Amino acid sequence: MSVFHLYKHWSKAVGRLRGICPLKIELGGHRVQLYAKQGKGGGPPALLLHGLGAYGLSYAKVFSSLAQKLSAVYALDLPGYGFSPLPPQGPMPLESMVELIEAFLSKEVKQPVFLFGNSMGGALAAQVASQVPQQVRALCLWAPAGARMSAEEAKGLCKLYNVQNARQARALLRRLFVRTPWYAEWFARCFVPMFNLPAVRLVREGGMERCLEPETLKKLNMPTLLIWGALEKLLPYGGIEYFREHLPKGAVLLEVQGFGHMPQWESPKKCMRIWWEFARKQGLI
Repeated sequence: MSVFHLYKHWSKAVGRLRGICPLKIELGGHRVQLYAKQGKGGGPPALLLHGLGAYGLSYAKVFSSLAQKLSAVYALDLPGYGFSPLPPQGPMPLESMVELIEAFLSKEVKQPVFLFGNSMGGALAAQVASQVPQQVRALCLWAPAGARMSAEEAKGLCKLYNVQNARQARALLRRLFVRTPWYAEWFARCFVPMFNLPAVRLVREGGMERCLEPETLKKLNMPTLLIWGALEKLLPYGGIEYFREHLPKGAVLLEVQGFGHMPQWESPKKCMRIWWEFARKQGLI
Protein backbone atom coordinates (compact mmCIF):
# COMPACT_ATOMS: atom_id res chain seq x y z
CA MET A 1 0.00 0.00 0.00
CA SER A 2 1.41 3.42 -1.01
CA VAL A 3 1.90 6.30 1.40
CA PHE A 4 -0.94 8.11 -0.35
CA HIS A 5 -3.32 5.21 0.34
CA LEU A 6 -2.14 5.08 3.94
CA TYR A 7 -2.91 8.80 4.26
CA LYS A 8 -6.43 8.28 2.89
CA HIS A 9 -7.12 5.43 5.32
CA TRP A 10 -5.68 7.47 8.19
CA SER A 11 -8.01 10.38 7.35
CA LYS A 12 -10.98 8.01 7.26
CA ALA A 13 -10.02 6.72 10.72
CA VAL A 14 -9.79 10.30 12.01
CA GLY A 15 -13.23 10.92 10.51
CA ARG A 16 -14.65 7.98 12.45
CA LEU A 17 -13.25 9.47 15.65
CA ARG A 18 -15.17 12.65 14.83
CA GLY A 19 -18.36 10.62 14.49
CA ILE A 20 -18.35 10.66 10.68
CA CYS A 21 -19.65 7.36 9.33
CA PRO A 22 -18.27 6.18 5.94
CA LEU A 23 -20.82 4.33 3.81
CA LYS A 24 -20.85 2.89 0.30
CA ILE A 25 -23.98 3.63 -1.73
CA GLU A 26 -25.16 2.95 -5.27
CA LEU A 27 -25.97 6.11 -7.16
CA GLY A 28 -26.77 6.30 -10.84
CA GLY A 29 -25.08 2.96 -11.41
CA HIS A 30 -21.93 4.07 -9.60
CA ARG A 31 -20.46 2.89 -6.32
CA VAL A 32 -19.94 6.08 -4.33
CA GLN A 33 -18.34 6.79 -0.95
CA LEU A 34 -20.63 8.76 1.37
CA TYR A 35 -19.67 10.31 4.70
CA ALA A 36 -22.55 10.97 7.08
CA LYS A 37 -23.02 12.35 10.56
CA GLN A 38 -26.34 12.42 12.38
CA GLY A 39 -27.21 15.91 13.54
CA LYS A 40 -28.57 17.11 16.86
CA GLY A 41 -30.52 20.11 15.57
CA GLY A 42 -33.72 20.76 13.73
CA GLY A 43 -32.21 22.55 10.74
CA PRO A 44 -32.12 21.07 7.25
CA PRO A 45 -29.39 18.61 6.29
CA ALA A 46 -26.15 19.80 4.69
CA LEU A 47 -24.33 18.41 1.66
CA LEU A 48 -20.64 19.26 1.21
CA LEU A 49 -18.95 19.11 -2.22
CA HIS A 50 -15.17 18.87 -2.48
CA GLY A 51 -12.68 20.49 -4.84
CA LEU A 52 -10.45 19.24 -7.64
CA GLY A 53 -8.15 16.48 -6.39
CA ALA A 54 -9.72 16.52 -2.92
CA TYR A 55 -12.42 14.29 -1.41
CA GLY A 56 -15.26 14.45 1.10
CA LEU A 57 -13.11 14.45 4.23
CA SER A 58 -11.64 17.82 3.27
CA TYR A 59 -14.68 19.00 5.27
CA ALA A 60 -13.94 16.85 8.34
CA LYS A 61 -13.27 19.87 10.56
CA VAL A 62 -16.73 21.42 10.05
CA PHE A 63 -18.89 18.29 10.35
CA SER A 64 -19.33 18.57 14.12
CA SER A 65 -20.23 22.26 14.07
CA LEU A 66 -22.83 21.74 11.36
CA ALA A 67 -24.24 18.68 13.13
CA GLN A 68 -24.93 20.71 16.28
CA LYS A 69 -27.73 22.65 14.58
CA LEU A 70 -28.70 20.57 11.56
CA SER A 71 -30.49 17.25 11.18
CA ALA A 72 -27.66 15.56 9.23
CA VAL A 73 -24.40 16.30 7.44
CA TYR A 74 -23.30 14.53 4.26
CA ALA A 75 -20.22 14.63 2.04
CA LEU A 76 -19.45 12.62 -1.09
CA ASP A 77 -16.31 11.38 -2.74
CA LEU A 78 -17.26 12.10 -6.33
CA PRO A 79 -16.54 9.22 -8.76
CA GLY A 80 -12.81 8.84 -9.32
CA TYR A 81 -11.91 10.76 -6.15
CA GLY A 82 -11.07 9.54 -2.65
CA PHE A 83 -12.65 6.15 -1.99
CA SER A 84 -15.12 6.30 -4.91
CA PRO A 85 -13.76 4.14 -7.74
CA LEU A 86 -13.21 5.46 -11.21
CA PRO A 87 -16.17 4.54 -13.47
CA PRO A 88 -15.37 1.66 -15.85
CA GLN A 89 -15.87 3.95 -18.85
CA GLY A 90 -13.32 6.40 -17.47
CA PRO A 91 -13.41 9.77 -15.68
CA MET A 92 -16.82 11.34 -15.27
CA PRO A 93 -17.36 14.74 -16.93
CA LEU A 94 -18.56 17.61 -14.76
CA GLU A 95 -22.04 17.54 -16.30
CA SER A 96 -22.47 13.91 -15.19
CA MET A 97 -21.26 14.81 -11.69
CA VAL A 98 -24.00 17.44 -11.51
CA GLU A 99 -26.57 14.78 -12.44
CA LEU A 100 -25.18 12.40 -9.82
CA ILE A 101 -25.41 15.08 -7.09
CA GLU A 102 -28.98 15.87 -8.12
CA ALA A 103 -29.82 12.15 -7.90
CA PHE A 104 -28.35 11.98 -4.39
CA LEU A 105 -30.50 14.91 -3.28
CA SER A 106 -33.71 13.54 -4.78
CA LYS A 107 -33.29 9.85 -3.99
CA GLU A 108 -31.31 9.81 -0.73
CA VAL A 109 -31.85 13.11 1.09
CA LYS A 110 -35.38 13.88 -0.15
CA GLN A 111 -35.56 17.38 1.30
CA PRO A 112 -33.94 20.76 0.56
CA VAL A 113 -30.38 21.06 1.86
CA PHE A 114 -27.79 23.61 2.85
CA LEU A 115 -25.44 23.05 -0.10
CA PHE A 116 -21.75 23.83 0.46
CA GLY A 117 -19.03 23.79 -2.19
CA ASN A 118 -15.32 24.61 -2.24
CA SER A 119 -13.32 25.29 -5.44
CA MET A 120 -14.58 22.87 -8.12
CA GLY A 121 -17.23 21.81 -5.61
CA GLY A 122 -18.41 25.42 -5.49
CA ALA A 123 -18.91 25.48 -9.25
CA LEU A 124 -20.77 22.16 -9.07
CA ALA A 125 -22.92 23.42 -6.18
CA ALA A 126 -23.89 26.55 -8.11
CA GLN A 127 -24.79 24.50 -11.19
CA VAL A 128 -26.89 22.07 -9.13
CA ALA A 129 -28.67 24.92 -7.32
CA SER A 130 -29.52 26.61 -10.62
CA GLN A 131 -30.95 23.39 -12.11
CA VAL A 132 -32.88 22.06 -9.10
CA PRO A 133 -33.51 25.11 -6.87
CA GLN A 134 -36.32 23.28 -5.10
CA GLN A 135 -33.72 20.93 -3.57
CA VAL A 136 -31.46 23.68 -2.21
CA ARG A 137 -32.54 25.63 0.89
CA ALA A 138 -29.40 27.77 0.94
CA LEU A 139 -26.04 27.90 -0.80
CA CYS A 140 -22.55 28.49 0.63
CA LEU A 141 -19.62 28.82 -1.78
CA TRP A 142 -16.06 28.82 -0.41
CA ALA A 143 -13.53 30.08 -2.99
CA PRO A 144 -15.66 28.70 -5.82
CA ALA A 145 -14.29 27.90 -9.24
CA GLY A 146 -16.34 28.88 -12.26
CA ALA A 147 -15.51 32.55 -12.78
CA ARG A 148 -14.52 33.47 -16.30
CA MET A 149 -10.74 33.77 -16.70
CA SER A 150 -8.38 34.74 -19.47
CA ALA A 151 -6.67 32.15 -21.68
CA GLU A 152 -3.38 33.00 -19.99
CA GLU A 153 -4.86 32.51 -16.50
CA ALA A 154 -6.42 29.19 -17.54
CA LYS A 155 -3.14 28.01 -19.03
CA GLY A 156 -1.30 28.88 -15.81
CA LEU A 157 -3.83 26.95 -13.70
CA CYS A 158 -3.60 23.91 -15.99
CA LYS A 159 0.19 23.98 -15.69
CA LEU A 160 -0.04 24.21 -11.90
CA TYR A 161 -2.28 21.11 -11.77
CA ASN A 162 0.06 19.13 -14.03
CA VAL A 163 1.73 17.50 -11.03
CA GLN A 164 4.32 14.83 -11.83
CA ASN A 165 6.83 15.16 -8.98
CA ALA A 166 7.32 16.42 -5.42
CA ARG A 167 8.46 19.87 -6.51
CA GLN A 168 5.32 20.42 -8.54
CA ALA A 169 3.11 19.00 -5.76
CA ARG A 170 4.73 21.37 -3.28
CA ALA A 171 4.12 24.34 -5.60
CA LEU A 172 0.42 23.50 -5.85
CA LEU A 173 0.02 22.87 -2.12
CA ARG A 174 1.53 26.27 -1.38
CA ARG A 175 -1.22 27.83 -3.49
CA LEU A 176 -3.97 25.84 -1.79
CA PHE A 177 -3.05 26.90 1.74
CA VAL A 178 -2.18 30.16 3.43
CA ARG A 179 0.22 28.23 5.65
CA THR A 180 1.12 24.91 4.07
CA PRO A 181 0.81 22.09 6.67
CA TRP A 182 4.16 20.62 7.70
CA TYR A 183 3.20 17.16 6.46
CA ALA A 184 2.39 18.57 3.01
CA GLU A 185 5.80 20.21 2.82
CA TRP A 186 7.72 17.18 4.06
CA PHE A 187 5.77 14.52 2.20
CA ALA A 188 4.83 16.44 -0.93
CA ARG A 189 5.66 13.46 -3.15
CA CYS A 190 2.88 11.50 -1.41
CA PHE A 191 0.35 13.98 -2.86
CA VAL A 192 1.46 13.43 -6.46
CA PRO A 193 -1.08 10.59 -7.03
CA MET A 194 -3.91 12.73 -5.63
CA PHE A 195 -3.27 15.53 -8.13
CA ASN A 196 -2.61 13.11 -10.99
CA LEU A 197 -5.85 11.14 -10.78
CA PRO A 198 -7.56 10.47 -14.13
CA ALA A 199 -10.54 12.52 -12.87
CA VAL A 200 -8.23 15.49 -12.24
CA ARG A 201 -6.52 15.09 -15.59
CA LEU A 202 -9.90 15.17 -17.37
CA VAL A 203 -10.72 18.58 -15.86
CA ARG A 204 -7.19 19.87 -16.45
CA GLU A 205 -7.02 18.71 -20.06
CA GLY A 206 -10.60 19.75 -20.76
CA GLY A 207 -9.59 23.35 -20.18
CA MET A 208 -9.73 25.38 -17.00
CA GLU A 209 -11.33 28.25 -18.92
CA ARG A 210 -14.80 26.70 -18.63
CA CYS A 211 -17.00 28.93 -16.52
CA LEU A 212 -20.42 29.25 -14.95
CA GLU A 213 -22.55 31.22 -17.40
CA PRO A 214 -24.07 34.49 -16.18
CA GLU A 215 -27.56 33.03 -16.74
CA THR A 216 -26.72 30.17 -14.38
CA LEU A 217 -25.61 32.52 -11.60
CA LYS A 218 -28.62 34.80 -12.05
CA LYS A 219 -30.91 31.86 -11.18
CA LEU A 220 -29.43 31.48 -7.67
CA ASN A 221 -32.26 33.19 -5.83
CA MET A 222 -32.02 31.06 -2.69
CA PRO A 223 -30.05 32.58 0.26
CA THR A 224 -26.47 32.54 -1.03
CA LEU A 225 -23.20 33.27 0.76
CA LEU A 226 -19.91 33.46 -1.14
CA ILE A 227 -16.67 33.59 0.85
CA TRP A 228 -13.49 34.69 -0.91
CA GLY A 229 -10.20 34.76 0.93
CA ALA A 230 -8.12 37.92 0.86
CA LEU A 231 -5.11 35.57 0.66
CA GLU A 232 -6.46 33.50 -2.24
CA LYS A 233 -3.44 32.21 -4.19
CA LEU A 234 -4.86 29.52 -6.48
CA LEU A 235 -7.68 31.10 -8.47
CA PRO A 236 -7.32 34.49 -10.17
CA TYR A 237 -8.33 37.01 -7.53
CA GLY A 238 -10.52 38.89 -9.98
CA GLY A 239 -12.89 35.91 -9.96
CA ILE A 240 -14.85 37.45 -7.11
CA GLU A 241 -15.78 40.37 -9.38
CA TYR A 242 -17.31 37.94 -11.89
CA PHE A 243 -19.55 36.52 -9.18
CA ARG A 244 -20.33 39.98 -7.83
CA GLU A 245 -21.44 41.08 -11.28
CA HIS A 246 -23.67 38.12 -12.07
CA LEU A 247 -25.09 36.78 -8.78
CA PRO A 248 -28.50 38.16 -7.74
CA LYS A 249 -28.42 41.32 -5.64
CA GLY A 250 -29.53 39.43 -2.54
CA ALA A 251 -26.41 37.24 -2.51
CA VAL A 252 -23.85 38.05 0.18
CA LEU A 253 -20.20 38.18 -0.94
CA LEU A 254 -17.52 38.47 1.72
CA GLU A 255 -13.78 38.99 1.23
CA VAL A 256 -12.30 37.60 4.45
CA GLN A 257 -8.90 38.58 5.78
CA GLY A 258 -6.65 35.61 6.58
CA PHE A 259 -8.57 33.15 4.39
CA GLY A 260 -7.02 31.32 1.45
CA HIS A 261 -8.41 28.72 -0.92
CA MET A 262 -9.44 26.12 1.69
CA PRO A 263 -10.78 28.05 4.69
CA GLN A 264 -12.93 25.12 5.83
CA TRP A 265 -9.67 23.26 6.54
CA GLU A 266 -7.44 26.09 7.78
CA SER A 267 -10.03 28.25 9.62
CA PRO A 268 -13.03 25.98 10.32
CA LYS A 269 -14.26 27.82 13.43
CA LYS A 270 -14.25 31.20 11.74
CA CYS A 271 -15.95 29.68 8.68
CA MET A 272 -18.73 28.38 10.85
CA ARG A 273 -19.15 31.66 12.75
CA ILE A 274 -19.60 33.45 9.42
CA TRP A 275 -22.07 30.84 8.19
CA TRP A 276 -24.20 30.78 11.35
CA GLU A 277 -24.38 34.58 11.43
CA PHE A 278 -25.53 34.55 7.80
CA ALA A 279 -28.03 31.75 8.48
CA ARG A 280 -29.55 33.61 11.45
CA LYS A 281 -29.90 36.84 9.50
CA GLN A 282 -31.59 34.94 6.66
CA GLY A 283 -33.97 33.16 9.05
CA LEU A 284 -32.58 29.76 8.07
CA ILE A 285 -32.16 28.52 11.64
